Amino acid sequence: MKQVNRTINIYWSISNNQYANANKKVLVEPPRKLGTSISSVSKMLANSEEQKVLMPDIIGISPLSMEWNKVLTNYWNSFGIDIASQGKKLDIGFTYDITDISKSEYIKKINANLDKDKQLTTDSHLANYVSRLLKDVEDSFQVELAKTNKVKDDKSRVETIKRIYDAKFKKIIQIEGMHYKFGIPNNIDEYLTYRYCLVYGDVANEFALVSKSPKKIRFYLQSKEDIERINDTRQRLEENRMETFIKVIQDSNMVDNVLYALGKGNEILNVKPTTKHTLLNKISSDNPKKFINIVNDTNLTTKGQIEKFISNSILKRLDNSEMIVDTLDPSKIIGNNINGAITYFKNPDNKADITEYVSKYKGIINKN
Repeated sequence: MKQVNRTINIYWSISNNQYANANKKVLVEPPRKLGTSISSVSKMLANSEEQKVLMPDIIGISPLSMEWNKVLTNYWNSFGIDIASQGKKLDIGFTYDITDISKSEYIKKINANLDKDKQLTTDSHLANYVSRLLKDVEDSFQVELAKTNKVKDDKSRVETIKRIYDAKFKKIIQIEGMHYKFGIPNNIDEYLTYRYCLVYGDVANEFALVSKSPKKIRFYLQSKEDIERINDTRQRLEENRMETFIKVIQDSNMVDNVLYALGKGNEILNVKPTTKHTLLNKISSDNPKKFINIVNDTNLTTKGQIEKFISNSILKRLDNSEMIVDTLDPSKIIGNNINGAITYFKNPDNKADITEYVSKYKGIINKN
């Protein structure tokens, strides 16, 4: 037999209650109930074979009993666990035994579709088969997630990210739903709680999903591997930020363009380069992704130029609007937003207007 240890934690999601947050040191919130819902119960019951293998010891009767369906359904409809504020750790590990007769038919079916050198013939093969399936899902997810950085449109990017998250956990649920075919949970009760959390709407399947539905989400799942991935991502992001920051401060024009593009034009008028660098460092630390995206934006120079003209009242962004117009002639619309303004500036037909704006800007700068 081979035992594989895995754990996952259920944590409370961050409360959006301002009163509770302000008084969290003196207010003690009682444990939150991991409750039940029609859809989650239906999803658990739908995997009837898994229920027959794992649930007898939990509910105390055999699947052959006339009362099986009634007791099983009542169990899940009344399912409930208290989760304290510090969270709860679940043992979701498995033990694999290639000689287990109850697994032989499942293993035979899998081996029928595998090359001879990849046949499942040992306990380790069983363990590695399932872990590899889960790893492949995570690896594929990370590749798809990285591609979203190239999606410029915010709405499209959000929709794409949602789609790949949905696909990831649909696959994970499918894999965990057949896990019983290859091994036995080290702690059946806690493993089934984990399985339930994966299909329960109040639980985000990882921390990154908490913000997707903050009013509904009360808990989130986080494994040791998740934490390690988050830390690795943060480290890589910080390294990227520092590399990008160093590149930017070596070019005074780029420093100005980045700060103007970030809406900080009014804060850098007539200040020393070191002050600009300090501001840039703070901004990049507060929101490294936004900083890196701005620096790598192919329209950075044009965007910075437009924001310079706005800061110096050559152009004007209308109040309570993203629309940019000519300050002296508001009927001349430069763009309904910054992207429209960039298109205007890149249009050769508007070269005379751009030249005039550049001349005005130089005149203002020279006076200062």
